[in-house]
Amino acid sequence: MNGFAINGILVVGLFTVYSGHAQTFKKQVLSEKYYAEGAEIADINLDGVPDIVSGPYWYQGPDFKKTHEIYAPKEFNSGLTDNRGVYVYDFTGNGFPDLIRKFDCCAKGLTLMVNPGTTGGAWKHVPIADLCGNETPFLVDITGDGKPEFITMVDGIPGFYAPNWQQPLQKWKWYPVSTKKLDMNDGQILGRHGIGVGDINRDGKMDLIYPTGWYEQPAEGALSSAWKHHPATFLQQLYLDEKNHGGAHMYLYDVDGDGDLDIATSLQAHGRGLSWFENVDGMGAQWKEHRLMDTPENKAKFGVYFSMPHSMNWADFDGDGHPDFVLGKRYYTHGPKLTDGPPVLYLFKLKRDGLNSTFLPILVDDIVGVGNQIGVGDVNGDGMPDIVVATPKGTYLYINTTKPPLSSLISQSDPNTIGFLKLYHFDGKLLLEVNNGVRSMDGRHQKSLFIGTGPADTH
Repeated sequence: MNGFAINGILVVGLFTVYSGHAQTFKKQVLSEKYYAEGAEIADINLDGVPDIVSGPYWYQGPDFKKTHEIYAPKEFNSGLTDNRGVYVYDFTGNGFPDLIRKFDCCAKGLTLMVNPGTTGGAWKHVPIADLCGNETPFLVDITGDGKPEFITMVDGIPGFYAPNWQQPLQKWKWYPVSTKKLDMNDGQILGRHGIGVGDINRDGKMDLIYPTGWYEQPAEGALSSAWKHHPATFLQQLYLDEKNHGGAHMYLYDVDGDGDLDIATSLQAHGRGLSWFENVDGMGAQWKEHRLMDTPENKAKFGVYFSMPHSMNWADFDGDGHPDFVLGKRYYTHGPKLTDGPPVLYLFKLKRDGLNSTFLPILVDDIVGVGNQIGVGDVNGDGMPDIVVATPKGTYLYINTTKPPLSSLISQSDPNTIGFLKLYHFDGKLLLEVNNGVRSMDGRHQKSLFIGTGPADTH
């Protein structure tokens, strides 16, 4: 990959231009040692400045050069790390964010690492769960009580862990949402990787999504009874030499702008494939796949190919009002297999024209790849989301230096909801997009007028 250095920080140029905007990042090396495969962004010491946590350390912002030990560091030169993800929340209620550490893929459990806060000293490590059988779990509020639960699976059964909030350091209780294990594939449980959370049927309650379908939360609430399973297929075995346990993180968003939630997911975490699934009937009974990437033979068709899409996250990386997906290749996950290309990191940028939606692949890096978890957050307060990854090649921060369009002189910038003005850089000039918010007769499309101006200056 081409780039140039400023003060020792590599500036990686993304050479695709869309809507007149180039996407750029500054790459900063936090560590070149293999400690972990997960990272997150949080204000660990409550000084008002975001920090980065990954593996045995948290890296103090704003320059992330000073490290603080969370547990005794152990460097891995081969094999798989004993830190596959980190999840942040103030579980003890003292205002300081605590951390949940996920040890391995499926056999081991979870440990709550308690932030010492103003007292300083060592972090307290408390086991809270014996098993965690999904490699890409979520920490999210699924019960609606304003506090998060840990969404995963145990012995093939989907469900979630929840603490007793009066005594959060005790073992957490397991709440299965089904009595039946997820489907099997050659003796292997499907769903070890893919998992998601969202209100599929728009009843105001969060549902659980797995590669073989989704589980509807009962009307009485998440803790009341078994959840109804709605079969669906959100995976495919595109690489035949590897069993398919499912994809990675599954995200729900109204991709096509028709008012319901669609699903974006990789298809085979240790293989190939990426798609978004259109919620055709709006209630999760019928799905239509839109393939975004699959095999090397179809690279020209989709404009991109990489294997082992093992983790994913999303955020609005260009400020256009729509979330974009960040994912990449997890290198050497099961030994030297599928080394067909470098360990890449990509954005898939959502571009929408009425109900017509496309994803534009943008290369971020081709040196580091991804691990089990990609952290996303604004580390420097510029309003643009940044990326942090931890992989066998180390821990790296990608600072988003993209300037968003000057948008929304009314109240919103989403062209599917209201009129707007946007100002773009394009081909050395400024381009003003004027949209009055008036929809066409079908109620779906708005028309914009593009006005070219003089030579562009920085904005």
